[in-house]
Amino acid sequence: MITLSCAFIQACDCQNTRKCEWKIEKDPKNMDMASNGFVSVCIKNYSINRQKCILEIEESRLNQVLNKTFVYRDIEIDSNKMPRRITSFKECKP
Repeated sequence: MITLSCAFIQACDCQNTRKCEWKIEKDPKNMDMASNGFVSVCIKNYSINRQKCILEIEESRLNQVLNKTFVYRDIEIDSNKMPRRITSFKECKP
């Protein structure tokens, strides 16, 4: 019984990190936190009503990634500084 429940917990993707449901959107509330040449953004999943903010992306790349869908696990974030910087991600088709 315990082994079965442990296997379920490990297999569960409760945060939908493996699903092609996440989008990058502007974060107008935190625009003042972005570095020069960067824009404040959030990554959002409307299926489960989750979002992660305090992120930034280069202003020149914003239109390329805005509202594109991706798998959360495929996004690369430089977490050495705040706001955290999105360095790359792979777009997917839901």
